[in-house]
Amino acid sequence: MSAGPVVLARAPRVFAVGDLVRSYDFAPRPERGDCFVEGEVVSVVDGLLALQVRRDVFCGQEMVGEKSRIGSVVQTATELHWGEWEGRLVLIPLQVLGAVATEAGPGRYSIDASELGLAPGSWPKQLPTTLGNGKVFFLLYQDDAGALYRQEGGAVRLRVFND
Repeated sequence: MSAGPVVLARAPRVFAVGDLVRSYDFAPRPERGDCFVEGEVVSVVDGLLALQVRRDVFCGQEMVGEKSRIGSVVQTATELHWGEWEGRLVLIPLQVLGAVATEAGPGRYSIDASELGLAPGSWPKQLPTTLGNGKVFFLLYQDDAGALYRQEGGAVRLRVFND
C-alpha cells in the first residue's frame, strides 16, 4: 500500500503569485451549495498554492466572522488526488465590468474607457470588479485624462483613461 496520496493528473493551469484563484473544497453538486475559498496566490512551492483568502463559501453560504477563513492563508495542491476533479482550481481574471485591467503597480490598475464600454467623460459612480477584495470601485475624481476610482474597504485604485 502506498504511503502518499495517489496523483491522478496535474491541474491544467500553472498559477503564479498575484493570481486570483477559486479553490473548491468539494465537487459542486445540485443538492448542495458550492464550497470554496477565493484568494490571491501568495506563493507556489512544491505543488502547493498558498492563498490569502478573500472570500469563503460553505454549502452556498458566505462565511463571516469566527467561522470564516477570510484573511488567513490556506494551502491547496495543484495536483489532482483521489476523489478530486479537473475543475477544482479556477483562475479568476482581474476584471472590471467584464474587461481585464492591467496592473500598473502594487494596488494600482489601469484600463481604457472603451474597454469598459464607456464613452469618454462618462464616469459611473461605481464599477463592479473582481480586483482586490472584490468590492465595488467608487469614483474619486475625474479630469481631462480620465477618472480615478478607489475600491470600497481597500487600497486598490483603478485609473480609467479616456481614449
